[in-house]
Amino acid sequence: MITAKNLYKNFGKLKVLDGVSMEVASGEVSVLLGPSGSGKSTFLRCLNGLERIDSGEIIIDNVYLARNRKSIAEIRSEIGMVFQHYNLFPHLSVLQNLMLAQRVVRKRRVRKALEISRELLRKVGLSEKENSLPAELSGGQAQRVAIARALCMKPKIMLFDEPTSALDPVMTAEVLRVIRKLAGEGMTMVVISHEIDFARDVASMMHFMYNGRIIESAPPDNFLNSPRSEIIKEFLKIAK
Repeated sequence: MITAKNLYKNFGKLKVLDGVSMEVASGEVSVLLGPSGSGKSTFLRCLNGLERIDSGEIIIDNVYLARNRKSIAEIRSEIGMVFQHYNLFPHLSVLQNLMLAQRVVRKRRVRKALEISRELLRKVGLSEKENSLPAELSGGQAQRVAIARALCMKPKIMLFDEPTSALDPVMTAEVLRVIRKLAGEGMTMVVISHEIDFARDVASMMHFMYNGRIIESAPPDNFLNSPRSEIIKEFLKIAK
């Protein structure tokens, strides 16, 4: 479903991605770990064309992400992305936030967009909040709305960029519960997270990024119990 080959990305003189490669099969969950500034968020943004790579190759569901608008638009239509901050439109209700892209991008009729929006609000446990404004939601509720909004587009892939980093433990549990449910349903996902227990539960593969490179990839048991890199051993000691 996702193939990234030898990706390089610089911001001026700063090398952010230094030959990153990764494959994610359909239905797999890949969890990215690593210290701040290691290139994780940039990598995710490159996967759906929000950032352009300097060199390398990205293939999403057999579509090559090239430098033309058509291929980028085609790939973006298949990918949902949830950021650290919710990016909800503050002047629109929860229901309006969910319906907007469906109407504008997918060209769905109002009745269909409404049906899908309410179905996904039920899925994330927020049916009673459909008429609320984002300012009336807790952080965990707002992030669950952001997940529902992404799912409204019926993506084949979901990307999560540290979706719980700004949340307290209770709100974090709310959001992780939703992501666990998606994993159980077979959604292909790449998740940046420092929640080790969550990663152990849902990951098919865990990857560690350091200085713009993936320095180790392994299934959760191997990654957490017998990492090869001393850097990862120290990281896990702190994270646990």
